[in-house]
Amino acid sequence: MDLFEALGFGWDRAIVPNDLPVHSVQRACFRFQKMLPEFV
Repeated sequence: MDLFEALGFGWDRAIVPNDLPVHSVQRACFRFQKMLPEFV
């Protein structure tokens, strides 16, 4: 089964930027924990 068929929707992969920044897991966890109070 194709991914788009399994999800039930699709997207144009050509318009997704390839130059996204890469950060460490520690930085991602730090940022996530700093955002938690906004959602609680």
